[in-house]
Amino acid sequence: MSALRFASDSGWSPLQEGAGYWRYLPSRSEDPAADGASADGAPHVTFVTGYDYRSWRWRGGAQLDRFLVRPFVGWLTAWSFDRLRLWAERGIPPERALVHGLAEVAVRAGAAALAGVLDAAVTGQAVAGVLTAGVVLMFSALVPPCPVTPAARRCRRRPRPGARGRAAARSPRLLAALAPPSDRPAPSPSRKHLSPRRPSGNLGTITLEQS
Repeated sequence: MSALRFASDSGWSPLQEGAGYWRYLPSRSEDPAADGASADGAPHVTFVTGYDYRSWRWRGGAQLDRFLVRPFVGWLTAWSFDRLRLWAERGIPPERALVHGLAEVAVRAGAAALAGVLDAAVTGQAVAGVLTAGVVLMFSALVPPCPVTPAARRCRRRPRPGARGRAAARSPRLLAALAPPSDRPAPSPSRKHLSPRRPSGNLGTITLEQS
């Protein structure tokens, strides 16, 4: 298990100050609810992470963080975890996984654009083509990603139903004991954004299969 606290000296950074942790849970039994082992008893490691942070203090900063920054940071973190999983399980380096992701986005966007162009050519209305392209693009997002493409949807954002013990995503007590970065005064551990028990930025788990 690893834990850290971080802070930024720039007022432009949306992550002003916070804390986080990583926890690796090796399987020890065949009970998936007990420690994350698979149903067939195959050995693997469950990777759990959680973090939370304080964002901008200026007027409107908290709302911008809640509705825009925090969802994006959560999505980006989950996407990065699946990128790591592909590297661990399939030997696909992060650089190649990024190329796969960009290629899949290009294919889906290209298919939507082609459908819009064809519809506009048939109906003679550009607006109809734009609407068709938008609908096709929206439905293409529901198509499961390619197995070699990193996807945030594969990462759990909450603990698994029925998870207990070490497999539950609980932040370690170590977070409350960490010294603040640089010369910043240590915030009270009871404050919500650095709670040692329930960080609101908890993203859940991702499973890394051992070779």
